[in-house]
Amino acid sequence: MVTDCGVGAIKVADSDSDGVKCVDEQLATYKGDSSGRQWTRWIPGYTTFRSLMKDYGFKFLLMISLTAHWGKGFGRAQCGQSVRYLLQNPWAVPGPQLDILATIVELPWSMKPIIALVSDMYPIFGYHKTPYILITGILGALGTCMAVFMSPDLSSVEVPVIGLFLTNLAWMTSDILVEGQYARRMMEKPQSGPELVVFIGVGQQVCVFLSSLISGFVIDNLGAQWNLIFCLIPTVLTCIVSVFNFLDEPRITSHFARFHILSKQRNVVFLSVIVGVASILFAVTGIVTSNHYIQFGISFSIFILTNAISWLSLNPLVGNLVLFLAIAGITNMSLAGPSHYFYTDTVVQYPDGPHFEPWFYVTICGIVGAIGSLIGCWIFSFFKSAKYITMFAWVFVFGAIIGSINSILFSRLNRVWGISDYAFVGSDTAIASAVTMLSFMPGFLLLSRVCPDKIESTTFAILASNTNFALSMASPISALICSGFGITPNGSLNESGKFENLWIANLVVSGIRLVPLAFLWLLPRATRMTDKLPVLDNIAEGSRL
Repeated sequence: MVTDCGVGAIKVADSDSDGVKCVDEQLATYKGDSSGRQWTRWIPGYTTFRSLMKDYGFKFLLMISLTAHWGKGFGRAQCGQSVRYLLQNPWAVPGPQLDILATIVELPWSMKPIIALVSDMYPIFGYHKTPYILITGILGALGTCMAVFMSPDLSSVEVPVIGLFLTNLAWMTSDILVEGQYARRMMEKPQSGPELVVFIGVGQQVCVFLSSLISGFVIDNLGAQWNLIFCLIPTVLTCIVSVFNFLDEPRITSHFARFHILSKQRNVVFLSVIVGVASILFAVTGIVTSNHYIQFGISFSIFILTNAISWLSLNPLVGNLVLFLAIAGITNMSLAGPSHYFYTDTVVQYPDGPHFEPWFYVTICGIVGAIGSLIGCWIFSFFKSAKYITMFAWVFVFGAIIGSINSILFSRLNRVWGISDYAFVGSDTAIASAVTMLSFMPGFLLLSRVCPDKIESTTFAILASNTNFALSMASPISALICSGFGITPNGSLNESGKFENLWIANLVVSGIRLVPLAFLWLLPRATRMTDKLPVLDNIAEGSRL
């Protein structure tokens, strides 16, 4: 007699023995059952979503959707696509000052460790997460209204900038606190971890896709201010569900967490401050100077210092993971700045260029990129049981190959071969976005698996911010490479000569993306993405210091 079918299997009637038998749950759904749900096999992702509903519940998945999909995905995309248009019209901000103010708007995303540490140490009315999400959410909604309804006749330009700063602060706070919560839940149910990562990635890209469809039309016809009003949707809805505790956060009655952090997690506190200050210092460096050598020198010094401290202060397993992801991030370079001028320069600026119109370069490429990312999520779902080391190895190789193909466009060989610039860039954008998503998802899964209980938000913020900081560091290095090859376009007349070596620089950057292959030994050699990692009470446990 069957008593237990195990994980991933269910009991069904056995017509041969008049008893029951165990079958795979997905097969039972596909082949049909007595409830008449055979048609569900035609719904993409239905089985995955049903499994997630079973493991995490509807309320928790809705909270993830509002923060990761609608806040970080849709809202941040709406804000990013609108802020420069807003500062140009009606505020008439000069170009250099425009970039500085846009950087200030994004600054909250560099403050993750500090926010997470405060929430972990100082609960409000017995709750570590919900009150902080509510408070910053209310401030964020007010900030969005400041940006939408203020005009140059009523206030200075600092008012909408502060407003959008508060809006991003709300999204960042809810994002990192919910990330900490589902990092803990994924440790409890490691077999569904890859499926949850796919759910987050797919939903986020769908929302970015939706934002790309909306933003172009609204900005062209109504103005950037009215495009920002859509940012209220994720902020307000997140506040509403937080009131009803959709996070299922238990109320605490002691100050154990603060005592636990201060007495046994001092390295966590130290790293939170170091990583938070380093991220802010990096952002400030980008604001106060445009000298590539100064930016590189300061930023690279900060990078070396933070990663050396992290590697020495953390548990050897965690330290190795952080170092590996930092190396992967800093070598993931692009030539976004010079290529922007390459794509958009006019005939009088670069006669042989593609001369892409804004509707194609911003809207169409944005949509194609989102579709490519969705394809990357779909591909990842087939390899969710693969080893981390295998997944990363293939991603780095494919990333270098795909990146090097752009040299065909930059050298204009595609025209010699009769390939349209539009077709080339469209297909390359889709493939590159898919590879980028494939490289993001296993790293995200790794970070979530090493977060200890009770301070998961702080831990995840430290590890994620360290990785994000490494990704930011790739920009000063690629800028130095471009300067060395004389690639310094600025939109001036007859600047064709500044693009002559762009294809060579692209090959150099693509080759650098293979460097992480030499550091795969830092990863757990035999661990698969569905496996549990050792449970740590303290991420500094057994550190090298």
